[in-house]
Amino acid sequence: MQKKRQQRQVEKQTGCSDEKLFAAFEEINFLHKQVETQNLHLQHKQQQIEEVEQELEMTNQDVCITLMPEGSQP
Repeated sequence: MQKKRQQRQVEKQTGCSDEKLFAAFEEINFLHKQVETQNLHLQHKQQQIEEVEQELEMTNQDVCITLMPEGSQP
């Protein structure tokens, strides 16, 4: 009985109820999942960037070899 009265008093003072706390908790979980999804997406994009950079470096090396005068190739 005392606990219910204290809970109602806290709800009046803070404007928080179990429903509001649960809704906030649900929103936090939803946002957490969004952040995890975005992090995975960013990791995938970073991997794609690294692959493209490697491909570009290899292409640049091929171009340099192709453009070198014949006498200066190793």
